[in-house]
Amino acid sequence: MTNQQNAKKITKEEVFEIVRDSVVSVLECDRNILTLESNFINDLYADSLDRVNLIVAYEDAMKMRIPADMARELRTIEQAVDYLMKRLCEKQSA
Repeated sequence: MTNQQNAKKITKEEVFEIVRDSVVSVLECDRNILTLESNFINDLYADSLDRVNLIVAYEDAMKMRIPADMARELRTIEQAVDYLMKRLCEKQSA
């Protein structure tokens, strides 16, 4: 059995928890206010440096590299979760 077959499939809910933990850590906000619809800029007042720090936190938590330009593109928690799920699927199928 290969490592890919042994690898546990991560769920969207688990990725949401990872993203939420990262947001709480980087932005020092209350985890109870965070939803998939939370917007990093409009709701959480994250500036560009905060968004880059979130990318670094996701990289650390997910053990993957993420292009820096994704800091501009990922505007909501749901977009971050979906992007990370897509990357995990790509990584597992490689």
